[in-house]
Amino acid sequence: MSTSTQVRPSRPIGGFRGGLLGFSAGFVAASLGSYFYLIDDYRKSNESIATTVASVSKESVELGKKFSRIDALEDDFDSLKSSIKDEIDLKSQRTQSEVQQLQSEVSDLRTYIVSLEQDISRYFASNRDQYIRI
Repeated sequence: MSTSTQVRPSRPIGGFRGGLLGFSAGFVAASLGSYFYLIDDYRKSNESIATTVASVSKESVELGKKFSRIDALEDDFDSLKSSIKDEIDLKSQRTQSEVQQLQSEVSDLRTYIVSLEQDISRYFASNRDQYIRI
């Protein structure tokens, strides 16, 4: 038996195999870079969307508060409007009654003045001789 081992001669990597290995290594590196870029971009866009959603939520709460304030002001306005209308009606009625009372008093005064004029005329007519004319 012979104890000699056969050593295989090492073959240099061929151009085709080297090109294929380089292409694969470059493809993997580019894919990993693109993957990490996309993951980072996805994370940033999610943060942006979360911030926007939080902002919209905050604004909608503030808008709801403003609408409730507007509703409260409208209710106050309606109550003021009705109370002012009632007050104006009451003052109008008072004014009308005062005007009617004044008209009645003026009419009574006219009647009294006419009565006085008639009494004065009768008095002077009956006592015409008692006056001395100059």
